[in-house]
Amino acid sequence: PRRLAALAVLALALLPAVAALHSRSFFSPDETNYTQVAREMLETGDLVVPHLDGRVWFNKPPLAYWLLAAAFAVVGWGFPAAVLLNSLLTALTALLLLGLAGGRERPRAGVLAAVAYLTMALPLTVARTALTDPALVLCTTAAVALFLSGRRKADAAAGAMLGLGAFAVLTLRRRA
Repeated sequence: PRRLAALAVLALALLPAVAALHSRSFFSPDETNYTQVAREMLETGDLVVPHLDGRVWFNKPPLAYWLLAAAFAVVGWGFPAAVLLNSLLTALTALLLLGLAGGRERPRAGVLAAVAYLTMALPLTVARTALTDPALVLCTTAAVALFLSGRRKADAAAGAMLGLGAFAVLTLRRRA
């Protein structure tokens, strides 16, 4: 039953991605900037200093660019790679919720929590973009799960996940 529930949650999470794979191209300054930086990282091999159109671009920490670059390396350049990446990150968050809310004692509660998350408007929408939010949500959900686990050294791991989440979306440049 646990494996079946996990497979059902995974299928539900990836279903919108399949429908959106070729639905549009990148738009908004954020999507186009993030994907172009990731593309330049792949082309130049410089994974340390992000560049946009050849100029240093410290708008976001590199985690989002690294994830997109990895997706482009595996799937190929384009919107489908970004959608698959963010849908996978959303699916992993749902699987964490499945375990966090359900555990061994309440599997139905875990399924309901995961399905509720996957049918909310914001996760459903953002999973079909090239934005950084799914990475942040996955990291913060993992931090909560680790903190609540009560395991030894889980607090440090939870802090590391929060740091990784901030590493995904924190805006680095100063605004005037």
